[in-house]
Amino acid sequence: MLVTARQSVALLGIPYYTGVHGGIAMASMKQRSAARRNIKKAAAAAKRKQTLKHLPKSTRRALGKEAAKARRKAA
Repeated sequence: MLVTARQSVALLGIPYYTGVHGGIAMASMKQRSAARRNIKKAAAAAKRKQTLKHLPKSTRRALGKEAAKARRKAA
């Protein structure tokens, strides 16, 4: 059973979850460990995607000016 990051949080936080067919089932150890792995992977991916944070100051400033220019045109 493939578990998404959002479901992973639910599986870890509450010992019971609603199954696919509406019944209540206990999350297995395998599912809980998969949930922990998914959360770690999601956190790492989110961290990697923070590209702007790692750019030089001049580039960040130029991007900000470009965004402001686009907002002025839209208004």
